[in-house]
Amino acid sequence: NMIWQALAYSGDAHVINVTAPERESRAAESRPAAAPAQPAATEYGRADMQTAYVAPGTAIEQALAEVWSAVLGIDPIGVHDNFFELRGDSLLALQLVARLHERFQVAVPMRSIFETPTVAELAETIDALRGPSAEHAPAVPASLVRLQPHGNKRPFFCIHPSGGIGACYAGLARLLDPDQPFYAVEALGVDGTQLPRTSIQDMARAYIQDIRTVQPEGPYLLGGWSMGGSIAFEMAQQLKAAGHEVDLLVLIDTQAKPTGAPPSEIDDVDLVATMLGAEMQLDRDLLLGHDTDTQLAILLEKAQAARILPQHFALEQFRRVIHTFRTHTQAWWDYRPGPYAGYLTVLKAEETIGDEDLAWREVTAADVEVHRIPGNHQTLILPPQLDALARQLDACLKAVQEPVGIGQDW
Repeated sequence: NMIWQALAYSGDAHVINVTAPERESRAAESRPAAAPAQPAATEYGRADMQTAYVAPGTAIEQALAEVWSAVLGIDPIGVHDNFFELRGDSLLALQLVARLHERFQVAVPMRSIFETPTVAELAETIDALRGPSAEHAPAVPASLVRLQPHGNKRPFFCIHPSGGIGACYAGLARLLDPDQPFYAVEALGVDGTQLPRTSIQDMARAYIQDIRTVQPEGPYLLGGWSMGGSIAFEMAQQLKAAGHEVDLLVLIDTQAKPTGAPPSEIDDVDLVATMLGAEMQLDRDLLLGHDTDTQLAILLEKAQAARILPQHFALEQFRRVIHTFRTHTQAWWDYRPGPYAGYLTVLKAEETIGDEDLAWREVTAADVEVHRIPGNHQTLILPPQLDALARQLDACLKAVQEPVGIGQDW
C-alpha cells in the first residue's frame, strides 16, 4: 500500500506483511472490544501454527484475546500466539494500541506490541503499566525498540526513516539470523509528547547516547533506510571522532542528498493530497473552498474509507505524522554529509534513479560496496522484495562479526 508506506516511513507505523488487497479481504471492523456482550465477528479460524493453543487463563488475558480477535478477525486466540504470525502488521498494531487504550485505560506504547507480541507477554506489560511500579523505569531508552534482543552477536542498530518510527523494520529483523540482535531507533516526538529534533546532527548525538546504554563500546553496526541511512552516517562520523570503531555502516536506498522539492516549498495539504491522490485517485476539487483543518479532515476521512489508515487514526495524530515528516525531511534536506574515513555499504533499490552508489563515493575516502535489491524505494522494505534485502543485510552482518559470547542477550 503505497500511501501507507509514504505515511509510515514518514509517519506513525509501517505496513510490514500485508498489501492493500489482502487487507481488504480481512474481516470488517467489529463492534468495540470494550463491550464484549456479543462475540467479535471473525473471518478466519486459527491458522496452523507451531505454537500449541493455550486458552486465556486470567481476566486480562481473556480481554486481550477478545481485542486481538476483533482487530485480526481471527478466533480463537491463544495466550502464546504471536500477533505477527497471525497476519498482524504495523497498521493493525496501530489499531490494537488504540483499542487497548479504550479497553484498559492505559497508554500502551506501540513498541510494546513488537517487544511483547503474545497475549501472555502483553498482559504482563499492561499489568506493569497499571501497577504502582509503572513509574519506575525501563532500563532501555524509549528510542530503542528491541525487535530482536536475543543472540550472542553484536547488536545491529537500524535508524528510523523520515516519519520517526522504527517499527518498519520488524519484518526485516525477523528474517535475519535468529542469533542477530536487532534494535530499531525511533525519533523524539512520535508519541506527540515532545517536538521532533530539527537537525541530523542532534538526532545522531542523542541516538549515540541511547545505543551506548546497550553497547557501551564499539565496534558498532549501524544502518538505516531512506533518511535513516543519513542519520546512521552522521552517527558513524561522531562515533569515529570520539575514538570508537564502526565495523558496518549500511545505507538502505539512501541518497547522499535527497531529491525533489524542499519541504519548505510544500504545504501540508499538498504534501498529503499528493500521497493520497496516487493511491485513491483523489479529486482535489473536493478540497476547494475549505480551510486547512477541514481539508486535512477530508483527506483523513477518505484514507480511512479506503482502509489506507485505520479508523482509530485521529486527526491530531494525522497532523503529528505530517509535522514529524516535514521536520525530519527538512533536517535531511539541510544536512551536508562530510568526508568519512570508513567503508560504506549501499543497498540500492534496482528501480531507484541515480548514481549506482547514490552519490556516496563523493563523501568517503574508502571503498563503497554496492548491492542491488529488487524493487523501488518503498517496496524493497516489503515482501516479497524484503526477503532479498534481508539476505543481503544478513550477509553483510555475518561478514564483519563473530559471536561475542554464549547465550548473551542484548
